[in-house]
Amino acid sequence: MPSLARRLVPAAATLTLLALHAPQALAETPPQSPVPCLEKSALNTQMTPPQLYQSLASCAVADAWEPAIFLFALAGAYGRFDAARVTDTSAHQAVQVLPMMLFGGLPPEKSEALKAQLQSTLGNDATRGRYCSEVIAMGAPTYHPAYMINHGMGAMMQPGKDVLAPSFNAAQTWPEVVKTYLQCPAAS
Repeated sequence: MPSLARRLVPAAATLTLLALHAPQALAETPPQSPVPCLEKSALNTQMTPPQLYQSLASCAVADAWEPAIFLFALAGAYGRFDAARVTDTSAHQAVQVLPMMLFGGLPPEKSEALKAQLQSTLGNDATRGRYCSEVIAMGAPTYHPAYMINHGMGAMMQPGKDVLAPSFNAAQTWPEVVKTYLQCPAAS
């Protein structure tokens, strides 16, 4: 399934343009220190995609591929979930910017190694199915998606306006988002 990795791993060509404005909008708070590579057992539903991608970067630098792949799958699913509940569509591009910042911030050899690991793992139906089940079991995010909201034009044009969908059904949306994003096999 080569198209999955190409869809999940954004091209870095547009990174430079997007990185000019994205870091401030996508960060909740400036990091005090690098986020360590976190194992699945250390994660929780309060962790935002920016935090998860920072942890993923630490994993990639340490060649810790199992947690890196789970973090990639979870961060991407959380981002798509946030896009489903944030009504300001201009904010949704945060979902593409975060992985671009991740891959652009890694040393080239680590970026290529991560892409290869993602392709070999998520490109395989059996292992992708396991990740699908594990990401769904992790549960929907419970944080307020400020990182995404602040990335959109609505935050500048109408500061303080509630941009979360009023009748959003998290329990129904979560498994649908994961299955669509990860292209989960039918048995997941």
